[in-house]
Amino acid sequence: MPILSRRHRFLFLMAPGTGCTAVGKALVDGASGELFPAEDVLDEQGLQLVDHKHATLQRLLANGLLAREEAAGLFKFTTIRNPFDALVTQYVRLRTTWKERQRDPHSFVHRQRHTARRIELASRHSFEGWVERTFRLGGVRSRVVRRYRSPGHLYQGYIDGADFLMRYERLQDDFDQALRHVGIDRPIEIPQTNVTAGRHPDHRSYYTPRARAIVEKVFEPDLERFGYSF
Repeated sequence: MPILSRRHRFLFLMAPGTGCTAVGKALVDGASGELFPAEDVLDEQGLQLVDHKHATLQRLLANGLLAREEAAGLFKFTTIRNPFDALVTQYVRLRTTWKERQRDPHSFVHRQRHTARRIELASRHSFEGWVERTFRLGGVRSRVVRRYRSPGHLYQGYIDGADFLMRYERLQDDFDQALRHVGIDRPIEIPQTNVTAGRHPDHRSYYTPRARAIVEKVFEPDLERFGYSF
């Protein structure tokens, strides 16, 4: 659910796994923010066209939820995170929280294309196996040459069009800076929300040399642009 405030002229885009739920709550409770859109936009089959929580700016524009003229006048910000760390959180959530939510027929996981396969993939494989199968191109791999997705940004859809990128690693400080930009000088503390249970705090403990090499290749632009490292 992107958070929109027409009073303070901002739009917060909620990149998954970056503390966005906590930031969103802080903006709603303390900065006149509102959930936008308030619920998923679905197609005729009941599948998501727009994820009400993790919609990108382009999704909002393409589906007519936000006019380009209004978007141009908003301060748009989001959060980024070290890919090495973020992928561990994604893997653990697929195996735990998301797998548990499959039991609820009304859960969001049933409205998203390919989510069942993603949960199954994480549940069946080690972290290295999940990384390799998630980012490998094609259904058949050569014993000699393995092709992976072209290098890119983990949060490409969220950083496109954003005016300011907060870092997960210094979230409160960057959040304070974003608030000052929209004219909010009073402190608003980010609550601790949606913590990933069952995750080892050191992301490096999940990595084999091969998993590290794959992530370094696939997310090289993130590592270079933002100075992230293993």
